[in-house]
Amino acid sequence: MAAYSVYVIIYLGFTVVEAGQSVMLYILMLLFTVIAALLSGPVTASHAEEPIVHNIPWHKLKVWSLHEDFHLMLAVADACWFLLALDHA
Repeated sequence: MAAYSVYVIIYLGFTVVEAGQSVMLYILMLLFTVIAALLSGPVTASHAEEPIVHNIPWHKLKVWSLHEDFHLMLAVADACWFLLALDHA
């Protein structure tokens, strides 16, 4: 599954660059996907307790934590992916 996901992301990158469309949107999608992947480790490792980084001002116990940051990054990456699909269709 992971290998196929990497293949699709690379294939999409070549397709976007070759067609000369939405390269910046592809880069944003890739960036948010990588951020979500990096956040998934700490979120998974501390699933029983709420992972909060005290230096991040929007992190509030029982309100917003790394878990919500992860889902936000994933949602933004998905939105970029969707816009790329609309642009490519």
